[in-house]
Amino acid sequence: MVNESKSYSPEERYKLIGKLIEEVKLRRKFPEKKYHRRSIIENMWFCVKRLCGNTMKAKKWIMQKKELLVRLICYNLNRLVKLQRV
Repeated sequence: MVNESKSYSPEERYKLIGKLIEEVKLRRKFPEKKYHRRSIIENMWFCVKRLCGNTMKAKKWIMQKKELLVRLICYNLNRLVKLQRV
C-alpha cells in the first residue's frame, strides 16, 4: 500500500502501480466453467430444499444419508415429470 507520508520517485511509483495491477489481475482470474458449474449445483440444492424441506428428520448419520438419497430421487422424479409435460 502507498504510504502518504513518504514521497516516491517516478520509478518507484511505476513499480508500485505495476504490483497493484498484478494483484487485481490475480483476483479476477477465476475459472468461469467452474463458477458456472457451482451455480448450477447451488440452484439444484435450492430446488431440493424447496421441494423436500430444509431440515432432516433422521438423527443417525446412516439414516440421514438415506434420507438425502430419497430427497434426491424425489427431485429427479419431479424433474422427469416436469420434462415429460413440456
